Amino acid sequence: MVTGVDQLTSGDVIAHANGKSTSLHEMSENELALWRGRTMGVIYQSFQLLPMLTLVQNVMMPMDMSELYHPRKSRERALELLDMVELSEHAHKLPAFISGGQQQRVAIARALANDPPVIVADEPTGSLDSLTADHIFKLFERLVQSGRTIVMVTHDKGLMPRFTRHVEIVDGELFNEGGR
Repeated sequence: MVTGVDQLTSGDVIAHANGKSTSLHEMSENELALWRGRTMGVIYQSFQLLPMLTLVQNVMMPMDMSELYHPRKSRERALELLDMVELSEHAHKLPAFISGGQQQRVAIARALANDPPVIVADEPTGSLDSLTADHIFKLFERLVQSGRTIVMVTHDKGLMPRFTRHVEIVDGELFNEGGR
């Protein structure tokens, strides 16, 4: 709902940016796609990589669609992001030729492509081994320290002490809330 991907049955989602408030569900699909591309980085649990594009092309796609970077700069940025998630040596492979954990890291790099102020992540470390998950979580911590907001869904309760704030939901109801 926060990303505007799903429609609400009631209520509204209001985004505040640049001193302006906008109701997501009053936007057209095109306006919403452009807003999402420039404002949100979305990390899907199932990766959502395009199978016919190389990894670098998958990461470049949000930049090219939002027209925020010159095509030459988008390729440079995509390669930097793949390096940040330790995948630069696989940049020209198709998603089918890398592991699920590597695909998850490509999805993370793609979500960071437009340097969004908000990142929404659905189980972003679920497909990763513990060492790689720790590397990615440290990257998230640096992003938060630089002013980004990360909304993350996870079943890994071991991560809760690392969150600034957490909300636990059980059977669709708020169960516990905490943070530092």
